[in-house]
Parts: sequence; structure tokens; C-alpha cells
Amino acid sequence: MKIRLNPEAVEQLIAIMDKTGYVNPTHTVQVMISSTFNKLFKNANKNANNPKSLSEDIHGSQSSKTVRNM
Repeated sequence: MKIRLNPEAVEQLIAIMDKTGYVNPTHTVQVMISSTFNKLFKNANKNANNPKSLSEDIHGSQSSKTVRNM
């Protein structure tokens, strides 16, 4: 799949590549996507195993804490 990036996104991708040492833009994007997926999946599993935490998020009492901890 081809993804077209605007100039700002290209600059950000180059900066990430410089920081990480990756030289292949496609590989860099794949790593970013898989890392994001893994973090989301881990958080979803954590919330599924802790229903009290999930209900607190739904009711908004702990939502600001949850966002800061991510």
C-alpha cells in the first residue's frame, strides 16, 4: 500500500529516522505502525482485565489520569 505524505510528515519521518538510525523510510513507518498497534492492544487488554478501571474511564472520573499515563 502506498501512502502519500505531505511535506511536514516527510520532515517528521526524516527526523525520526535520524533519531532511530533507521535508513529505510518504509521500514521506519512499519515499525511505527506496529509499535502503535502493540501499545493500543496492550492497553485494551489491560482495560479488559480491569473492568473497574474501564468503568471509571467511561464515567470520566479517571480519564485525565489515564491520558497522562499513556
